Amino acid sequence: MSTIAIRIPPLRERKEDLMDMINFFLEQSCIENRREITYIEPEVNEFLYNYDYPGNVRELKNTIDRLVILSEDGVIKKDDLPILHSIVRVKPSSTSDRFESIVSLKEFRKNTESKYLQWVLNQVNGNVAEAARRLDISSRQLFNKINEYGLKK
Repeated sequence: MSTIAIRIPPLRERKEDLMDMINFFLEQSCIENRREITYIEPEVNEFLYNYDYPGNVRELKNTIDRLVILSEDGVIKKDDLPILHSIVRVKPSSTSDRFESIVSLKEFRKNTESKYLQWVLNQVNGNVAEAARRLDISSRQLFNKINEYGLKK
C-alpha cells in the first residue's frame, strides 16, 4: 500500500480562506449552541483574522465556539473573553495596565483556565458531559481539571 503526501498550508498562509472559515464556524457554533450573534467588536474580528492558529483549523473552530459561548446579549466582546486575554499579543501601551502583577505563565494559564472552566460549568448548570462536549475534551479530562482546580459542578 502506498501513500501520497499532500501538503495543506497552515491557516496563517491562507488568509484569503480565513474569513470564509470564520463565518462558517461562527454560523455552525451559533446553531449548535442556540445563540444568535448580532455584533462582534472590531478587535475580536482583527484578532480572528491576524492570529496564527498554531492548532490550525481545530483551534479556529474551538476559539469561535468559545467566543459564541461567552457572548452576552448577542455580542462578542474582546474584554470579556479569557481566551483572548491568554493568547492575544499584548500591545504595551494599551493593554499592559490590565495586569496587577507578574506571575509565572503556568500560574496565569491555571488561573485563566480555571475561571473559564467554572464559567462553562455554570453555563451548562453543572452538566459535566455537556461541558466536556462543548469544550471538545473528554469528560475524564474535565473531571481531572475540576478536581485539580477545586471547581464546583
